[in-house]
This record gives sequence, structure tokens and C-alpha cells, in this order.
Amino acid sequence: MNNQAIQNLNDKIANNYHIQIRVSQSLILDSYEEGEIEEVSFIKCLDEQTIQATPEDISKRLQDCLSYIVEDLIEYGSLEKYFEECFNYSDDAIIILRSVTEGGRLPTEEEIKMWRKGDFQLFNEYSHVNIKINGVSIGQDLTKEILNMENHYGK
Repeated sequence: MNNQAIQNLNDKIANNYHIQIRVSQSLILDSYEEGEIEEVSFIKCLDEQTIQATPEDISKRLQDCLSYIVEDLIEYGSLEKYFEECFNYSDDAIIILRSVTEGGRLPTEEEIKMWRKGDFQLFNEYSHVNIKINGVSIGQDLTKEILNMENHYGK
């Protein structure tokens, strides 16, 4: 095998990042007494983003894309809030859990009280954010490392 060809390929890959982000989402009926009961819907591709980056701008490009997904698409809050509140559920995805009503909005305090009594339905909404860089899946830890190149998201 030609070692120079491999070296040239590695040099090219190391300077150009093709980032693919795909968001899927499942909605699971939740019961205060019984826990999660059944999946009522699954969206295989809620959103898909493809961006190009270089070593100089990968942190900023990834942050901008993830901020849009977390804040606008999933409506969880800020990216900072996600990293403060969520723990690493998966080796190859960022998973965001929200408790929502049947209409997809956050429940009121009164609705939560009714749910605890069994008089209201709430659902666990799991959003799976899968990130691939140059075809390789990365999870929360490496994502955080890349974002930490310019920012400070957790430890």
C-alpha cells in the first residue's frame, strides 16, 4: 500500500469536516404509577443538518447548529442548560428528554398534579441527536470537547 497516498488522504480529512446531524424523536405515554407504558409515535427524521467545517471553525459551526436544534426545534432551552442538566445516556447520541402534553407543550403545575392522580396524560419525549463527523458517530463527550475548544460547557 502506498503510505504517501494514505498520508495525503489523512491530511485532507484533518482539514475538512463534513458534519451530519440527524434528529429523531419518540413519544412515550408515561404514567405516574406505572412509568413508561408504550411508544405512541416515532419520527425517524425530525430534522437533518449538513455542514462543512475546518479546524478553525468547527466549534462555532457545531455550536450554531446544535443551538438551533436544542433551542428552536426541540424547545428545550439553551445548549448550556442541556449540558448542565442532562447526563450522558448514550455513547453515540445526545438524548434530550422532556415531559410534554399530548399537544407537545410543557405541562402546567396543575396538569402535573392531575397526572400524579391519574387524571391527565403526560408523555416522555425523547429527542435523539446523532452527530457524525466525516462519517463517524460522536456522542456527548466528544461533542462537548469540540464545543469546549471555544466555550465552557460543563466539565
